[in-house]
Order: sequence, then structure tokens, then C-alpha cells
Amino acid sequence: MTALPLDMPDRRPALLMRAAAILALVALACLVLIAFDPRPLDGERIWLKPLKFAAALALFLATLHWGIRALPAPIREGRWLRVWTGIAIATATAEMVWIASAAALGTRSHYNVTVPWLQTLYETAMGPIAVLLALSAAAFGWPLLRHGWSEVERATGWAFIATAALTIPVGMALSFAPVEGAGLPLLGWTLAPGDLRPAHFMATHAMQAIPLAALALVQFGTLSYRTGLALTLGWSALTLAAAAYGMGWI
Repeated sequence: MTALPLDMPDRRPALLMRAAAILALVALACLVLIAFDPRPLDGERIWLKPLKFAAALALFLATLHWGIRALPAPIREGRWLRVWTGIAIATATAEMVWIASAAALGTRSHYNVTVPWLQTLYETAMGPIAVLLALSAAAFGWPLLRHGWSEVERATGWAFIATAALTIPVGMALSFAPVEGAGLPLLGWTLAPGDLRPAHFMATHAMQAIPLAALALVQFGTLSYRTGLALTLGWSALTLAAAAYGMGWI
């Protein structure tokens, strides 16, 4: 077999899925607020950004849960993953509270220079929190590489590690890069040099794209060893090319 054993029992509370479900409910609440709160910010409804973050964070935590169900119970229930489960949930919650609070105040969460406490929070705390959130993906990926029994599981491990390795530097570059020009509907990207958001999207969603590619390929037969690594290197190259374009280097 080469597919993830999704029917494996999880004897400890599914904290990641519970947190993901709560974030999904937050996303639904943001949809309601978009309908009833007409305030604009940067050319879009003020609750659209919290909606996108809530959905992305819910998907992040749900993907971590999906991945670790392939691990043996002693590893899945061990201290290492318990600690990193707490870190992932705490940092995702902190990001959501920060972004929703800024929306409720009718102001920016990122690059805010008008509300002193939001500016201080962004400049001092949110960077380390975002780094810890990204690192939690690598913390889940390493056990999958060590204990994964199929190439799909190893692909998932590589994908989790790549998510952290790509998201941290691209996110740091994005925090210093100005974004100008009209954006695409919903996404808000400009697809022009100076906008690193497409590269950031590719970096943060490597953890879904690569396992999905592996699951698609496995339908055509058994995956050869290191297919997951090859998929990860390919996606990473595309992400870095998008980042180089966003920086105006190519």
C-alpha cells in the first residue's frame, strides 16, 4: 500500500482538528461580517483579510493532523508532538486574534503606523510568532520522514519541512517589501515585481500541494523512492522563482 492510513485510531484528543474547526467557524463569522460590515480597507471589505487568514490557519492545522495520523501511536502521542501541537495552536490563535482585532478597530494589522500598540505588536511579537508557527510544520515533518512507511508519507514529511524552510525567508522578505498596484479579485495579488504574496502563498501551501501531487501520482502505480523529495524540490524551485520575480530579480 502507498496511501496514508487515514483510518488509524488516534487515542489522544484531536486538538489540532478541534482548533481547525473553531477557525473554520471564525471564517464563517467573517463571511457574515463581510455582508453586514461595509467598512473598506485598502480597497476591500475589512473582514476579507481575517476570512482568508482564518481559512488558511484552519487548513494548516487540519493538514498537520492529517499528516501525523500516519505515525505510530507512541510517536503520535509522545512529548515532542504534544509540545509542538500546543505551539501550533497557540501561534495560530495569536495570529487570528491579532488580525481580527485590527479589523474590528477598522485598521491594518500589518504595517500599521497609526495605532501604537498594533505597531509595537507587529514589530516585536508577530514575527517570532509567525516563525514558530512555520517551524511547527517542520517539527511534524521530521517524524514523518523517520517513521513514514510509504512514499506518500515521506512526501508529506518533506512537504512539511519545505513549508517551514520556504515560508520563513519569504515571509521575512515580504515584511519589508512594499506592495503597490491593483490586485486580483479576492487574492489581492498584483502579479508584478514588488509583490511577494504569490511566493508566500506557494511557500505556505507546499504542505498541501506536494502531498496532493503524491496522492495523484500513486493512482498510476507505486511511487519510487525519493519521489516525495523530487516533488518537494520541484515545488521549492517554483516558489523560489516566484520569490525572485516578486523581488524584481528576474
